[in-house]
Amino acid sequence: MAQSRPWLTLADASSVLGIPEFQVLDLAVSGRLHSRLKHDHREVCAADVIEFDVEMHTSRAVHADKPTWEPWTAAEDPGAFAERADHDTPNDEGAEQQ
Repeated sequence: MAQSRPWLTLADASSVLGIPEFQVLDLAVSGRLHSRLKHDHREVCAADVIEFDVEMHTSRAVHADKPTWEPWTAAEDPGAFAERADHDTPNDEGAEQQ
C-alpha cells in the first residue's frame, strides 16, 4: 500500500490500524511511532504506521491457533487453591470482633 503523504493524522492512522485514536496517540507518545506536532495537532509517520500494521498482522497470524487466555484450575496447582480456601472463610472469632 503506497502512501501519498509522509504524515498521517491520528484519525487516519486509527483507521489504517483499526484501533482507537487514543491508542495511536499512546504509540506516538511512547516512541513506537515517529510523530510531530503541526498546527497544534499530532501527526504520525505513515511509514511507521504501515510497518506497525504489518507487525500486528504477522503477530496475529503466528498466534492465531493459540488461545489468548486459559482458566487456571485446581488440577494445575492444588496447593494454591487450598491456601486460597483458608483465606476465603469467615473469621473464626465471629462477628463480635470490631
